[in-house]
Amino acid sequence: MLAASNKIDEAVAQYNILFAGKEPQGSLAIEYYAALSHTNVNGVINARTGLERISKQYPQNNAIKLELGKTLLLQENTRLGGIELLSKLANDPVVGSDASESWRLGLIWYKIPQRNAFPIFETYLKVHPDDAEVRALLNAGIKQQSSNAILSQDKKGSGGFDDNSSRAADAFDAAKKALAIGDDIGARAALDKSLKLDPDNPWARLALARLDIKSGQERAAKDLMYTMPYRSSDNQTNILFASAIFSTDLQNWKQAQVFLSKIPNKDRTKDMQDLQNTLKVRDEIDHAVALSKQGRKPEGLALLNQLEPASISNPVLSNLLANTYIELNEPKHSLKLMRQAIATNTPPKTDDLLAYVGILLRAKEDAEAASVLATLQQRKLSATERSSFNDLLFTYSLQQADQLRAQGNLVAAEDRLAPLLVERPNDPLVITSLAAVYQSSGQDKKALDLYQQLIQKNPDNIDIQLGAARLAVRMNNADFANERLQKVLTLAPKDPDVIATVARIYRSEGKNQEAEALFERSLSLMPPSANNSLAVNPNQQLASKQFTANSVPMIQDSTVPLPASSVMVASVNPVSNKTVYYQGAIPSDSQRLVMADLNEIKQERSANITLGTQIRNRSGNAGTSQLSDIETPLEISLPAGNGKAIVQVTPVFLNAGSFTPITYGSNPAAINNVLSQVQTTASGVGLSVGYKTKGVAIDVGTTPVGFTYSNFTGGIKLDGPIDEAKTLSYSVNLSSRPVTDSLLSFSGIKNTATGNQWGGVMASGGRLGLSKDLGGYGLYGSAGFYAVDGHNVASNTRREFGAGTYINIFKRPDSELTTGLNYTNLSYQQNLFNFTYGQGGYFSPQQYNALTIPIVWSASSEKLSYQLRAAVGYQGYSQNSSSYFPTNSALQSASGNPMYPSQISTGAAYNLAAGSEYQVAPKLFLGATAQTDNTATGSWHQWGAGIYLRYSFDSISGLMPLPLKPFTSPYGQ
Repeated sequence: MLAASNKIDEAVAQYNILFAGKEPQGSLAIEYYAALSHTNVNGVINARTGLERISKQYPQNNAIKLELGKTLLLQENTRLGGIELLSKLANDPVVGSDASESWRLGLIWYKIPQRNAFPIFETYLKVHPDDAEVRALLNAGIKQQSSNAILSQDKKGSGGFDDNSSRAADAFDAAKKALAIGDDIGARAALDKSLKLDPDNPWARLALARLDIKSGQERAAKDLMYTMPYRSSDNQTNILFASAIFSTDLQNWKQAQVFLSKIPNKDRTKDMQDLQNTLKVRDEIDHAVALSKQGRKPEGLALLNQLEPASISNPVLSNLLANTYIELNEPKHSLKLMRQAIATNTPPKTDDLLAYVGILLRAKEDAEAASVLATLQQRKLSATERSSFNDLLFTYSLQQADQLRAQGNLVAAEDRLAPLLVERPNDPLVITSLAAVYQSSGQDKKALDLYQQLIQKNPDNIDIQLGAARLAVRMNNADFANERLQKVLTLAPKDPDVIATVARIYRSEGKNQEAEALFERSLSLMPPSANNSLAVNPNQQLASKQFTANSVPMIQDSTVPLPASSVMVASVNPVSNKTVYYQGAIPSDSQRLVMADLNEIKQERSANITLGTQIRNRSGNAGTSQLSDIETPLEISLPAGNGKAIVQVTPVFLNAGSFTPITYGSNPAAINNVLSQVQTTASGVGLSVGYKTKGVAIDVGTTPVGFTYSNFTGGIKLDGPIDEAKTLSYSVNLSSRPVTDSLLSFSGIKNTATGNQWGGVMASGGRLGLSKDLGGYGLYGSAGFYAVDGHNVASNTRREFGAGTYINIFKRPDSELTTGLNYTNLSYQQNLFNFTYGQGGYFSPQQYNALTIPIVWSASSEKLSYQLRAAVGYQGYSQNSSSYFPTNSALQSASGNPMYPSQISTGAAYNLAAGSEYQVAPKLFLGATAQTDNTATGSWHQWGAGIYLRYSFDSISGLMPLPLKPFTSPYGQ
């Protein structure tokens, strides 16, 4: 609608055509009079008359009364009545919140009250006793017993006015000088003085409002600026212009257009017209950004390209476009545009260079930003330019401190923050950055103390609350984290981006129930739509210090600090117990991302039933090392708390084939005599129950019941990040699992002639793993130890070690390609590779080494996810000789002490695998797997394939999981 687009006059004209001379009625009447009241004085009077009429017709309609109250506020002679009406609506469940805000605004507009208005102020303060600004107005009224409006009433002909005007101007000049040197406290004092002498100076109000915004007092700033356009003044044009500028500071473009539209064309200056043109372009830019967020980025960029020619000669527009390109992750285009704009003047204008530095900082081009800052420092700057320069230098220095921290150079980061703390001891950004340095150095308690002080002084700062919550999660302080997150939700109950951020923090805690509800809430509030971290030196410690303007390395002939990339890691400071001394207070994702997050949680939490069939075949000697393994796993998973309870039932059928006599060993006849009479098939049903949640997986069960031996199996796995940036991760896996190399090791076998039974081997122990993501590439390693024992099988131990590196060749939301280098080492205490009584039937080399190059390609879409894996390289192993009957010395001796020979083998290693999953219907998925390899199998080769169906009790939408984790049997390899 036109009114919603702030084309007030056009909207009123359209309403008049619609009503065709008849009196407006119903909800349209409320909309019409609301628009009419913002046109001119006659419009206010007519709107009030109309609203009074329909209020009498519908006395129970509080929406009409609300709009009437707001309209009454707009004129001094009716403001008191508006305040009284709004105060009566404040408790209404529908309009109460809006009425309370307007009630307060009316009191602020009323200024210092006379005696007859004291009761309305007292009534408000009974409901809002902590409103210091309203209370101050009442106290001033009580003290003075008269209005302070005498100054404005007696401006003309008053000899004292000229003196007051001069003193106000002097105070404003002092404020501007204080702002130029970064003295916010001095500037605020001077501005307060200036406005007491000349309360209608719009530029002094604007300067003070900007200080309020800077200190997080947005409400106070709005009250200061948005009351001006409704005050009687001879300076109305500048008042409206200043109010429009303030609205642009808040990025409230539509409100800025409203204020500018009220300035008569004959009174508009070039600056006003330029702002008007910029705001029109701003609408186009917002449309381009909206297109990009809807997944139509090429259309958005094309729209921005159409605006570029006009921007070259318009610095404000160039800056707007450049910042928009940064927002759309097009930094090169942004910098190109700014460089073209700067090149139109030789030498470049100071304002253009200041804007260019801002873009450089956003584009992370810190080295060039430092150079331009150093150049600017040599120029003679105006007070406004000096203020902008100081703000940019502050931002640059803070950004450098954060980069040094991310690089692990914590001492240098703290040194960069020291002068900033001296300069701005109350700035929440500086204190938050210092807290981050403490976190990175492991001083979480110090960091949390800083956050608690920040929260105390800035309770409504959402960023501080979220930072404290993240730290508390890292410190496992769940109660404190929850307090902070709940506070954030009360501060921004309808902000979808903030709610999504809270959901992500809850999810990082493993609280998926809370996260799912918040993601759904975030999504419902959204309108419908068509950094690398390096390892920190663990030995580096920070000394607490008294902060002074210390010796930070500077660019030559300037006071601009060197870029972080030029700073070496400083030597270790001695640990100190001194405290930090300084004075003063310590101080969105898109719909698509939220849908993806919500979809992932639903997939994780949805109840599922999965049924599959998997076949695995190993080459070898028929009747012994050969194996055909057919498994039909059924898995039922149900949400339980923030995780899932899992029940698995897995029928298994094993077939080693008809026995074929063997020809190796020192006494093949003895082997054939023993093995020709053992079973070659086995079947059973494996059972297990388990629970999975974030960072923890537990299961207990049995190997298939019906096998020769059915053993207890189970395990516990813990994993998660170690550092705040989640670049360093660990995993601990303690388990007892069956060794499934052969029928002997998996099921166990029985000699039908002698009655001997042996086999059913279990590997019990643990593995520790670490990985480090260095941004685009990373390192990993693991080490494990297991006791490998079976029934009537010689005891054994296994040590394993693995290490490697990976490189993301490219990584996108829907596909990724990764390669690297992997090394594996295995060593068993003894060789139990064979199948006679006491042997284990599993590959157990005394040394096994493999070096392979893995390549993994993964991709997904809304219906299909698949993965192709390949690893090729070199492997070699050695096996010692082994007794035929290692657990029965009598039988070994009676057989002539026969031995299996030692063996050394080298050759190519390969492992090829593929998996895919297709969404057949919103709740039904079909998956398949295939694999073949010869790694860590000795002389065996194996291949396998599987297919499965998964039914989800919730409809799943969005991209399929990436990377794919296909369903496998609990005994699958």
